[in-house]
Amino acid sequence: MPHYFAYGANMCRRSMARRCPTAEPVGPAVLDGWRFAISRDGYATVLRDPAAAAHGVLWRLTEKDLWALDAFERVAMGLYRKERLRVRSGQGARSAIVYVSRHVQPGIAVSGYMSEMVIPAAVEWGLPEPYLVELRRFSSGARGGPAAQGGFR
Repeated sequence: MPHYFAYGANMCRRSMARRCPTAEPVGPAVLDGWRFAISRDGYATVLRDPAAAAHGVLWRLTEKDLWALDAFERVAMGLYRKERLRVRSGQGARSAIVYVSRHVQPGIAVSGYMSEMVIPAAVEWGLPEPYLVELRRFSSGARGGPAAQGGFR
């Protein structure tokens, strides 16, 4: 069963249960060398940044779950691409599928996306408070959130 690292809306247990009913949560995980950002499409992405770490949730998926996520993330339409990256969790380091936006220009989060989906899920999973503070800055409506100050890579 492949592993999947969620850092945006797919951290939400209810959403994942609807999309991927056989997915099993492994728990909180960290993607070192990447940072959270909002791309021009208004949704989350991660960008390479050697000094950063993106927090999220590791899931164990079936192939059917993976197909559902590919459709949700609009891989065939070119919105996201899949990468296999190394993540750390309480069970050690492992390779996981990570969806990365093809659009790296900074954007503004879609209304309610951060405040109603991403942040509540991050809180529910107990992600670190400094990281939650950073996520909350993205819901302020600033273009690109904190990432805009450092520029997109």
